[in-house]
Amino acid sequence: LVIFVFRFLPFFTAAEILPKRPTGFPPGPLPCPFVGNLPLIFYHGSLHKTFQSLIPKYGPIFSVFIGPTPAVVLNSIDTHKDAGKLDAFQGRADIPPFTLWDDAGDGNVGGIAFSEGEIHAEQRTFVVKTLRQLTLSSSTVSIENFFIEEITSLIDHLRTVVGQPLDIRPHLAEVTENVLRKYLVGIPNEDTDSVQKYKKVVLAPGNALITRPISSFFVSFFPKLSQLFPRLSGYNLVRSENEASNQMLRQIIENHRSVGTPVNEDCKRLFVHSYLDQIERTTDDRSTFYGQMGLRNLAIVIKDLSTGGSEAVSEQTTWFVLYLLLHPNMRMKIVEEIETIVGFSRVPTKDDFNSMHYTQATLQEVVRITSFVLFGLLNKTLATTKFHGFVIPKGTMVIKNSHACHHDKSYWGDPENFRPERFLDDQGKLRRDENMFAFGSGRRVCVGETQGRFAMLYFITLFLQNFKLSVDSSKPMPTLEGVETIGLTAKPFRIVLHHR
Repeated sequence: LVIFVFRFLPFFTAAEILPKRPTGFPPGPLPCPFVGNLPLIFYHGSLHKTFQSLIPKYGPIFSVFIGPTPAVVLNSIDTHKDAGKLDAFQGRADIPPFTLWDDAGDGNVGGIAFSEGEIHAEQRTFVVKTLRQLTLSSSTVSIENFFIEEITSLIDHLRTVVGQPLDIRPHLAEVTENVLRKYLVGIPNEDTDSVQKYKKVVLAPGNALITRPISSFFVSFFPKLSQLFPRLSGYNLVRSENEASNQMLRQIIENHRSVGTPVNEDCKRLFVHSYLDQIERTTDDRSTFYGQMGLRNLAIVIKDLSTGGSEAVSEQTTWFVLYLLLHPNMRMKIVEEIETIVGFSRVPTKDDFNSMHYTQATLQEVVRITSFVLFGLLNKTLATTKFHGFVIPKGTMVIKNSHACHHDKSYWGDPENFRPERFLDDQGKLRRDENMFAFGSGRRVCVGETQGRFAMLYFITLFLQNFKLSVDSSKPMPTLEGVETIGLTAKPFRIVLHHR
């Protein structure tokens, strides 16, 4: 430690050497020099466990130092919802890998996931509208049909491995990756070389966020130091992954532009063509869809949707399968509901799901108790603001602790118990709960929430129509304890399928 201090002392400001809370800032644990509260986080093994341990002492709003960077943590339903309504909380944290997602180098990040201000507002409006149109489309090129096609193909494959121990996670990941890739840029499964390159290059930055443990995010904990030692810190790796991803997407977009607008109306429903049409129609040079700015944003939006949508859906569905495996009584109730409403001989429809109240309630409960998206994508304040009695300076990192909200005993009563019935009313009908933040909240709620829910419902229904499942008796019983990356993922487990 002494060697570290003297070697790197010139690179730090006084505030970074001895972090100090600004006047009026929320309270929190005493930070250590240089590393802030990271020792406390490593002691507990994860961010969400650390935050949970601090709530009894500091309350629903406290602050921590992630390395030298101060951050405000919002741990209650009220603070979560209030922040979602305020303009001041709509920024994105200025840390890698967020700042490296867009390689334009002008200090701004395009797209929707990590953008701010007018870029985010204009891009989000278009994406939400376009996704809704495709979801509601009766065309053969619709998200519904894409999911049915991919899941049916997976079911056919799973029939060939009945009786054998199986890791379902990579199969679920492939389904969501295929659906999003075909819809966004039109690369078919049959073009195996392009599919593999897309997976290896375009999806690499997002896959890294999910697969790398939170403790390995040196570039995020020490953004300034990581740039001084870019190779050792992993900064160069993160940057090169994003540069390669963006370059490949720009080439794919250019290929679509060179071919021109498709004559087939179904093909126009591909996201890339809808977006290119929007660029062609835009004449206002201040718009984020204008000219080269539009093309830049298109590449980043495709990456946002490809990576975020794929990982969120496949990981949450993996959790659902694990809970099906370990809760046979709940599993039988879902099977009975499927038998009553859909049967075992036809593919379900979106209308069927409206009547599958217990299945939807179980999905809600899986999403709540696992809280895969622990903190969402980290925010920052765009202006100094007073919030719940505290003063939060401009540029402060804000962490919305969804896990704490989903495990708040004062609201849920028994949050650690897996109980789907909490989402059913007295008549057994699905009860929507406005205090669920699994897909974000306010103006930052996930643009693909509806499509993600449909994807999970399609898989679970088709899966249980065709198979019974049991644990792999050759391995220890799976655990419900997760692994913290940028989300909370299930530990590896295997299932054994049996014909229904």
